[in-house]
Amino acid sequence: MAEGKNLFGESKNKSGAYEYRVIAVVVTHNRLEKVKLCIEAVLKQTFAVRKILLVDTNSDDGTGAYLKKLSSENEKIEGIYVKKNIGGAGGFHLGMRYAVARYGGDVWLMDDDVIPSEDALEQLIHAGRILGDTFGFLASRVKWTDGSDCKMNRPLPDKRAGIRLNGTILPVKKATFVSMLIQAQVVRQVGLPMKEFFIWGDDQEYSYRIHLRYPCYLVKTSEVIHCMEKNIPSNIAIDSDDRICRYRYMYRNEFYISRKKGFFSVLYYLYRMIRDIFRIVIRSRNHKLKRLRAVLCGVIEGSTFHPSVEYIWQE
Repeated sequence: MAEGKNLFGESKNKSGAYEYRVIAVVVTHNRLEKVKLCIEAVLKQTFAVRKILLVDTNSDDGTGAYLKKLSSENEKIEGIYVKKNIGGAGGFHLGMRYAVARYGGDVWLMDDDVIPSEDALEQLIHAGRILGDTFGFLASRVKWTDGSDCKMNRPLPDKRAGIRLNGTILPVKKATFVSMLIQAQVVRQVGLPMKEFFIWGDDQEYSYRIHLRYPCYLVKTSEVIHCMEKNIPSNIAIDSDDRICRYRYMYRNEFYISRKKGFFSVLYYLYRMIRDIFRIVIRSRNHKLKRLRAVLCGVIEGSTFHPSVEYIWQE
């Protein structure tokens, strides 16, 4: 390995350590009060970010005006304004492209309803140092508002890795964009999240894509709070009416991911789909047809769904 470079060829500082240039990428849509808390928490980090990129996906609740005012007062904050709702997947795709291509920064991804503890980023950086600054991604431990683990954001352990460092750095295969640190060169090598996913599963596909090339970890000492309304796993049979239409994207995107993994993964997907249909028929108290339609539409669309990976170095 050349002197002054890490595994990915990135420059090191005078002490010989990789120099993190962290750009926080936050995607928001119509959650003004929550994104305010998120921004405040990111600005208080004990390891300071270089920039906060806020991707506003066509909010109509005053978020755009607020971000424009904030960015005029603080040069560390920059808004990216999209004239249509491109979903979380499109927002992270755009924000990461901007962070790496324009600023050459490492990216710290999070949703707009996330409140990181003051040392959340510092703990990720510390873990990166322990790992020799060589990793695919580092994910924070995600808690709900009552302090319990957030059920929607549990990473998938990598049991085959056989590595456990200090009991706090655990190998994983997949994680969510609720709080994830990725070095710039990893983004350049594996490409960007698939914007065609729109919502649901983009972080699962992307983190697993990184895992296939690099070791990835959960850092339990880095904690964030995910301010969801309820701490329950996704369940189309009992979810509220206003969220049913989103499940179409879940079934479509997960079918694509299963197809990429192979035959047995597709079988497991079909088993889960049939199980969910039975759950709707038996457990749903209302909108059964609407719920069934979301499942079937997602499955049909997923059978021919072919999103593509875009790379920054192609530009």
